[in-house]
Amino acid sequence: TYYDRKRAEGKKHNAALICLARRRCDVLYAMIKNNEPYRQPATAAA
Repeated sequence: TYYDRKRAEGKKHNAALICLARRRCDVLYAMIKNNEPYRQPATAAA
């Protein structure tokens, strides 16, 4: 979803992937900093 949103903003494939990687790094850093385990996101009911 995040990748698709970046593409819709007009970013090319490589730029959108870099944005996605940065977001993943930010999440991992926050997990380490706050000493929190990964929590599986709840899926939306269809």
